[in-house]
Amino acid sequence: MSEFFSIVARDPYFRYGVKYLLEKMGYICLQEWETFDDIQGCIPEKAPGLFMVDNVPLTRKAHAGLMDIKQAYPDVKLFAICKSSRFLFLCAMKNNFYSYMSNSSSLPEIIHAINFIEKGLIYRTFIENDKNQWMADVRKFNSLASREIEVLQGFMRGESVRTLSETLGINAKAISMMKSRIMLKLQVNNMVELLSLSKANIMEY
Repeated sequence: MSEFFSIVARDPYFRYGVKYLLEKMGYICLQEWETFDDIQGCIPEKAPGLFMVDNVPLTRKAHAGLMDIKQAYPDVKLFAICKSSRFLFLCAMKNNFYSYMSNSSSLPEIIHAINFIEKGLIYRTFIENDKNQWMADVRKFNSLASREIEVLQGFMRGESVRTLSETLGINAKAISMMKSRIMLKLQVNNMVELLSLSKANIMEY
């Protein structure tokens, strides 16, 4: 596997910690980005062996950034260290991540996972308790379109319909209709239930 790695992470402490750990292990950092949206048109020439992220892409634009990386470097090993989420875990598996770990994982376990995937093996940890419930949540969020996820994330940031309308370039009436559609798909009755379910599945990004 290549000695190089790249990072996508909003959290500067995550970027610093990952760089410090991997450089101690003999890797060389090629490039850092805050989000997958920033990747398009900024692909490094050298191929990274590891691609470290603090979240799994959900929106169409973020997913396009991930696809750029996978197409440019078919052998890259995608490694996510983020908050535990049933939905993100399934998204990571669908996008062929080599590792999905909770950000509460111990340092020895993370090092073990890196050594594991260096051999081309897959290392994913997730406690599948209450499987019926988390599969039900996954089915609900899988029903959301990319634009609906963007609107949902805006509500989670506390943005109003008017602010979302300006940010996304969609008229306010369409945002309101999307909000109703999201609530119907997620089977919630009000914004409190909507935000509670979304936060439980780590939909902030």
